[in-house]
Amino acid sequence: MHMVKPAHVQSKMRKLSSALAIVAALSGLGCLSNTYTVRQKELQRLVTVAPEKRGEKVEVVQRVGADEAPSAEPVESRTSVVVVGVLPLPGPGPHHHHHGGAVAPASRSPNASADKSAAVALAAVVGIGTTIALAATEGARYDGWVRVHPMHPVHLRFNDGSYEWLPLAHLDQNAAGAATEAYLNENEGPWLRLGRAPLNRVGGAFGFALGTGALNSAASNTVWGLLARLELGGYFTKQIGLLAALGLGTGVGGTGKTTFNARYAAEARYYPIRWDVLELGLYATGGYSQSSADMPTYEWSKDGWFYGGGGLVEIELSTRLALTLRGGVAVLPNDRPVVCPEVTVGLSVY
Repeated sequence: MHMVKPAHVQSKMRKLSSALAIVAALSGLGCLSNTYTVRQKELQRLVTVAPEKRGEKVEVVQRVGADEAPSAEPVESRTSVVVVGVLPLPGPGPHHHHHGGAVAPASRSPNASADKSAAVALAAVVGIGTTIALAATEGARYDGWVRVHPMHPVHLRFNDGSYEWLPLAHLDQNAAGAATEAYLNENEGPWLRLGRAPLNRVGGAFGFALGTGALNSAASNTVWGLLARLELGGYFTKQIGLLAALGLGTGVGGTGKTTFNARYAAEARYYPIRWDVLELGLYATGGYSQSSADMPTYEWSKDGWFYGGGGLVEIELSTRLALTLRGGVAVLPNDRPVVCPEVTVGLSVY
């Protein structure tokens, strides 16, 4: 006999399916390439090094989901180093080109608190999936130094869309200055990773964390519960950053009723102390808080501004990935403001 699922069950299943679809899409955003970008600053440095010594230490950044360069003739460890004079810049000729293209008011659900608690679980699913996907790409990509043969091919692209490759030992100031993009292919010669660059937060940042904390409640005090945090923002320097954060929490009070809390915040972070792979920092946060609970005879809610702060401990896992421990307090609105301690741990991807 075919059974029709209740509407709220179907809605939850659709939300879960959507969350899983998001995770699956993020997992396929890109894979790590076998080509590595050489930044313009490093190109300029390399042309000042003696040609036969240029391959001893080259700074590179692994590409993610990039188009592979047309292959060049690979070199071997016994390949001779041939030094030449200044090479002409690519001009018209057989270069490779690539071309690009009124709603009625809704009544309150009898399962409002359960639905909101499910939202916390849904956010956790999306957060964990997104973090895994980003950690597998941005977090795992190699950003550091390699040793290659001096004759290792360097692939260059120019403003007009043309492309050329030449041995590293033949790179000169003209070619390095004119190139808009330069990269190496690890399959085209001996390749030795010398070590990753230290953690670098400059640029975009994403974070997800789980933990526990106190929530404001209908009894004008606090209840402890689960906290989930999604963070998105960026860092101006390696030490100073600004994030937008969504915090979701749920807990069960002494009355046996579920309390739900949502926080929409901005957060400033500062890491002044570094020791090896460990960094210590501070954060200050503030924003808007919404709390609610289904009581026996009414629905309690309390909205208002909140603020808080605390400490940070970050452990470097790679150049772009770190384990972040965050602990502090948030002062949430209630009949009188309540101080709510909290602690979370998660991954930050830079």
